[in-house]
Amino acid sequence: MTEATEDGTGTYLYGIVYADQFKNAKEPLEVTGVGGSDAKVRAVEAGDLAAIVSDAALTRYETNRENLVAHETVLEEVMKGADIVPVAFGIVATNDEEVKEQLLERESELLHQSLDYVKGRVELTLQVLWNEDRLFREIADENEEIRQLRDAIAGQPADAVHNEKVQLGTLTGQAVESKSQAEGQAILDALQPLVLETTVNDNITDTMLLNAAFLVEKARMSEVDDKVNQLSQERADRMIFQYVGPLPPFDFVNVHINWQE
Repeated sequence: MTEATEDGTGTYLYGIVYADQFKNAKEPLEVTGVGGSDAKVRAVEAGDLAAIVSDAALTRYETNRENLVAHETVLEEVMKGADIVPVAFGIVATNDEEVKEQLLERESELLHQSLDYVKGRVELTLQVLWNEDRLFREIADENEEIRQLRDAIAGQPADAVHNEKVQLGTLTGQAVESKSQAEGQAILDALQPLVLETTVNDNITDTMLLNAAFLVEKARMSEVDDKVNQLSQERADRMIFQYVGPLPPFDFVNVHINWQE
């Protein structure tokens, strides 16, 4: 690893672009980088590649809202004028030379492949949650055993129906999982013809039925928007759609960074 600067300042990384694309955009960008008001965003170049960076303290950055928003804002601003391979939050090099030598030059082949893969493409994310009241009504309507258990327990002392409550909870959990998988797959099937690649992530809550990211051609974004809106409207009384994008393609490219010599 190269030597640190005397004042303990390093080079914070946001993403990788083709240098000519970034030059055609406005530089420096009118955004503040991670670490505060003095963290102006700029480019470190090597050949036809450029790393989007800002000066930052050589420290471990807390994953709080302020820092995450700053990181994401830089990426989104760069995306307005260039295709970008995003770097994970919190990566700090010792200095610019280390970025050039250990990343842009050493990993040049991988970075070119990744940039070519995301050219003209963006990520869109979709999380779909159940309307809880509607979900449990549907499950009871569709499952006679659950319905009978629910009715038998109603109004009974808790200690008198403990086993029945445990059984009801188990059956309900199984029914929710099965129903969520089926409904989530139906949404994915409807969107599949419009997207290039799909990543399905783990659901964050028990009432989330889909947590997916899509790699999409920029030219087809409006088609995907329209389809998501249609699906949301058709399910408006049953589900809540949370749709975000365009975003950097975090779920579809992975840059491995190793600062060791």
